[in-house]
Amino acid sequence: MILFMMMSIIASIVAFTNYTNPNKSPIKVGIIDTSSTLPELSSSSVIDAINMAIDDLNEQGGVLNHPIIPIKIIHQPTDDKFIDKFDQLLEKEQLRAVFGCQTSYVRKKIEPLAKKHRSLIIYSSLYKGLEQSNNIIYAGALPNQIITPTVKWGVENFGKRVLLVGTDYVFSHAANTFITRQLQVLGAENIDIHYLPFGSMLTDELSKELSENSYDMVLSTLVGSSNMAFLKYFSEKSIDTPLVTFDVSEEELHYLRNHDIKNFYLGSNYFEQLPSENNRAFLKKFKDKYGQHRHITPSMVAAYTGVKIWAKTVAKIKTIDPSSVMEALKGESYASPEGLVSVSTMNNHFWKKLYIAKLQGKPGFVKVYHQDMPIRPLPFPSYGTQYKWRNFLSNLYKEKGGVMPIPIVSKDKPSQHSHLEIKSKVGVINED
Repeated sequence: MILFMMMSIIASIVAFTNYTNPNKSPIKVGIIDTSSTLPELSSSSVIDAINMAIDDLNEQGGVLNHPIIPIKIIHQPTDDKFIDKFDQLLEKEQLRAVFGCQTSYVRKKIEPLAKKHRSLIIYSSLYKGLEQSNNIIYAGALPNQIITPTVKWGVENFGKRVLLVGTDYVFSHAANTFITRQLQVLGAENIDIHYLPFGSMLTDELSKELSENSYDMVLSTLVGSSNMAFLKYFSEKSIDTPLVTFDVSEEELHYLRNHDIKNFYLGSNYFEQLPSENNRAFLKKFKDKYGQHRHITPSMVAAYTGVKIWAKTVAKIKTIDPSSVMEALKGESYASPEGLVSVSTMNNHFWKKLYIAKLQGKPGFVKVYHQDMPIRPLPFPSYGTQYKWRNFLSNLYKEKGGVMPIPIVSKDKPSQHSHLEIKSKVGVINED
């Protein structure tokens, strides 16, 4: 506990020394670092993007002429007292906003505390949806903004014999439920589904399935390190079947620069190659600050944008009161590196654009499709009520034993599920 608080105090002092207006009382915000929970490249990079946004604001005089002090809180997956510590920190430091928090597990744990202490969470990861909160602004993408239109594009361009590959984890099961329903509506001729344990590299069963079946495309909802292993496998085996995914960043692909991945497509709301002035300025500033070798992920852009749109709103309404800020954020827009985004007045999620790009040679994408207008966020698919979707998600959490995204080594071979097996376990969402 002492170490936790000392870390916060030291972070505040170090940050305060850089402020241009040290005589003004600071506005304190929290940054939750989940890089030890989710040790992928993007988690720690998100913290860098948040810090750069805060530095930008402080260089311009802060917010309402007050400097911003970020207090970083590190989440350790083995720390059973994290929630108690965060509760005490919110009360002591009166954090007006909380950024970072890259996992659904942590987001769900801290949401009641944000409500209790009248704080505001700005969440920046792609996630499964099926929720909304009056204490959270969701800056990351929803399945209907990335996955749904990309699947439609894939069927139209590649065909209707599809293999879904996912992680045996809540996100993939939820996403594949949406995808399976969509594929059926689109008249898919064959839908196979295969799940890998979290952190698994590959399995003999999946390798056999890929070699023995003629699929028009493979749709991947893998998360974590399995993504990289799966891409490497496609490269080493020179598989020509189009591989379409939604959660691989250019930062991660940089580490596969010596692998030639054929017919790899990524649906995303951000690519480094976007030609806008805002994106070019953002890239230059980030690389000048952290190194020319660094790459940008959609979550980093969303986190940076989250800080900026929060500050813009605070300056507009001239108060840092979280309830007032949350209300004023509805309908607010910002010219982000990913394009113009705005906060839905209905559910606190961002409207976002879609881009689909193909990997060409050594890591570098060429855009093959985009939607000109931002896509409306729909956290709950329209073919079920919110009650039924929440019940579906609750059952899924129970089946998967929680939502903590840490590798679990299983003695059993990963199972291969059909759509009917999935429905029998987590429930069916009907239209009525």
